[in-house]
Amino acid sequence: MEYRIVAGTVPGKEKRVLRDLLDLFFPEDPRVEGRIVGPGRVMVYTRLPPEDAARMARLYPVRGLLNVRLVVGVYKDLEELLCRAPRDVCSLGYRVGRVRVKLRKNWRQEYYGALVEKFSKAFDDKRGREVLVEELDGKVAVEVFLFRPR
Repeated sequence: MEYRIVAGTVPGKEKRVLRDLLDLFFPEDPRVEGRIVGPGRVMVYTRLPPEDAARMARLYPVRGLLNVRLVVGVYKDLEELLCRAPRDVCSLGYRVGRVRVKLRKNWRQEYYGALVEKFSKAFDDKRGREVLVEELDGKVAVEVFLFRPR
């Protein structure tokens, strides 16, 4: 199974972080690929399990890396997001501690309430992970934070 991992970077350091992540993952996954998806964000396509990728990023620090997030799903609109995202996050075994939204268009406050309500079965304040809903390649993506360097 191929996973999409988004790495947050220091703005202007995208090429360096992408190169370092590809070098880091290559010994374990020779088919690893990546691209810059925007200012401060790179995407890596890998067959490594997400927890292994996060562990490697934790053990071998990458300069300019701000966070590592797993793309759980990409949805064409907000209605599909509300229907499928909570099920997709739970199917991977993740618990939700916090939901953050970074969308610029077509977003209304009532969607946030509905989204939190849908995620309520997966909430776990102590062990839950932060879930981010953001625009990615013109669609709505749901991402789970795996790692943040200190």
